[in-house]
Amino acid sequence: MAGERHELERAPTFHELFDRTHKRKGTDDYVSESARTIIETYDRTMADRYAEGTPQLDLDPEA
Repeated sequence: MAGERHELERAPTFHELFDRTHKRKGTDDYVSESARTIIETYDRTMADRYAEGTPQLDLDPEA
């Protein structure tokens, strides 16, 4: 995890961590349809919860 922080110069967001652990290496493909559904639902919920221009949390556990 420390390498991740150094690479990004900040702590990774939930979405970045999710993609890193749920996508096939070297591709943009999720390992399963349920993984794709989870992140799409999370992104949609975050977009609905935080209006454009409103700062988003890196992780919203309620989303």
